[in-house]
Amino acid sequence: MLKQEGQALAGEPVRLKVRHRAQQDGSRPVDAVGFFDATTRVTTRYTGVTLSPGNYEIRLQEAEQKLRELVKQARQGLDTRIVRGLSRSSIPAQGELARQMRDARNHLMSRSENLQRCRPRQLQQQLRWLAICEEWLMAQSRSMSVVGCLRALSEHYGGVESSSYKKASTIVRLVCRRLGLPNDIPDELMPRHRYEPAVRAIPDDAQVCERLKGIEDPGEARLIYAVVVYGRRVAEIFYADWAKRKEDGDLPVFASKTGKRATSWPVPFGDEQIDLSRFRPPRWHELGCVDQKPDPQKARLIELESSRISRLIKTRLGCTATDLRHRWGSVCLVDPRYKEDAMEIAAAMLTSIGMLEKTYLREMREYRNKRKLNA
Repeated sequence: MLKQEGQALAGEPVRLKVRHRAQQDGSRPVDAVGFFDATTRVTTRYTGVTLSPGNYEIRLQEAEQKLRELVKQARQGLDTRIVRGLSRSSIPAQGELARQMRDARNHLMSRSENLQRCRPRQLQQQLRWLAICEEWLMAQSRSMSVVGCLRALSEHYGGVESSSYKKASTIVRLVCRRLGLPNDIPDELMPRHRYEPAVRAIPDDAQVCERLKGIEDPGEARLIYAVVVYGRRVAEIFYADWAKRKEDGDLPVFASKTGKRATSWPVPFGDEQIDLSRFRPPRWHELGCVDQKPDPQKARLIELESSRISRLIKTRLGCTATDLRHRWGSVCLVDPRYKEDAMEIAAAMLTSIGMLEKTYLREMREYRNKRKLNA
């Protein structure tokens, strides 16, 4: 495995990785690996460079240059994603298969544009699934069918257990139904993926308090405390109006996605309280946005900075900001110190009462029982 060190964001390593699995012509694609988007996970970016015997020196230089371009784009907050598989040149399909694939693509694009059923990136993914099916059907000299497409997808994803196979099979069946093709699926090609909900690893308040006290950098401690004590999504600290934070702790908050506004209140961890009277998020003069939705460039920079803060919380507290947001909602619902109505809690979290009930089903039962006892 080849590794070329670099920096995607400040302090975040990136590298080049040659794939172990070779393509049909024997060449091996080179990917860039690092923190390229606003998530807490390492992601992979396609460089478009492949290695084959005899071109290592030239192609490695191209891959390194592409890595530098990706790093530059990430630092500027630009989208570094490239949909793979659509731009590769191949022998065009002929005859019946060509007509079927043309009709299938037209249907998906019309469905996306006229009915607004999916975003551009989802449409690209659906077209990629069709390209995978087309390549396999051409190699087998077969026309389009549900069975043929699902066999192509099962070979591509290594079985029928992956979530991607399940999503792709749904689209393929939809397209084949539109084309009037038989829609029955053999048992061996039925999707087997089962969604397993994530377990919320919420530590108790005593653990969080102890870990907060163990943070040596006061600035880091204030930042982490500001995010989790208000139960915010990390990006929302850039949309909260810290200048108007009241003495009792009430904080005006704003959801950029929906345009909703509300007031949130702090839920401290036991006796551990950190003064936030003059707190401002990092790069606040550049990224703060409390009165209107930011432009796409600024929103992207907020996402990148939020990703860094999310990783910091995970490192220092041993759980994610989402886990601690769930802790905030749960405590507000069941702790006798907080008597706010569920509607007020949903508004403070900038979500709906339906989502609150779905996420905190057990807590909502306790909340209703408590209301009955107090009635």
